[in-house]
Amino acid sequence: MDTETNDPFAKAYDEKVRPLMNKIDEARRYLSPNRDRITFPNVVVVGDQSSGKSSLLEALSLVELPKGTGIVTRCPLVLRLRNSKERKVYRLYDDNQKTLLDEENLNMSQYIEQETRKLAGNQKNIVHELIELQIEDPHVRDLTVVDLPGIAHNPVADQPSNIHEQTTNLIHQYIQPEGSLNTNGHLVTMPVPFGSSTNDNASNND
Repeated sequence: MDTETNDPFAKAYDEKVRPLMNKIDEARRYLSPNRDRITFPNVVVVGDQSSGKSSLLEALSLVELPKGTGIVTRCPLVLRLRNSKERKVYRLYDDNQKTLLDEENLNMSQYIEQETRKLAGNQKNIVHELIELQIEDPHVRDLTVVDLPGIAHNPVADQPSNIHEQTTNLIHQYIQPEGSLNTNGHLVTMPVPFGSSTNDNASNND
């Protein structure tokens, strides 16, 4: 939100809420969800493969994301959106470091694909290691969204035979963290394509 606005709500937000979000961001980088069993509020987007998740997140983040058929997202992609006067995109790392990305000379979609291959390899498998970006822009609202690999119903090519179990387990890790001190409060599910079993929808709370 514009820090120079005369809107009382926006002013109160900048004074009260934004500092809390900054603290959450700091804690998020220091605490591992797998190790410390602590999670933080996110909007988690889940759905079948090629169900339009990346297109939705692209519209929210104003960052070009990889799209295609089959498993395109092969690791969690965390997009931390922060309203700011000036547009900047950072790559965030576990050691609380960040690198400013040069969008003018960098194809963001190709960059994310390249970073995904570093984490997940060249096969069609998925991994739990994440890619985290911070997008500062005048046209976004303060929000943290997580794009997860689409639900795979049948293995293809060199995918492991339990790819369906892998994708659904990863999704449940983000939307139903066992023993956590908090739970992710917001879940966005993309429409299930015709012919898919509704029992496979990872938003089922069983």
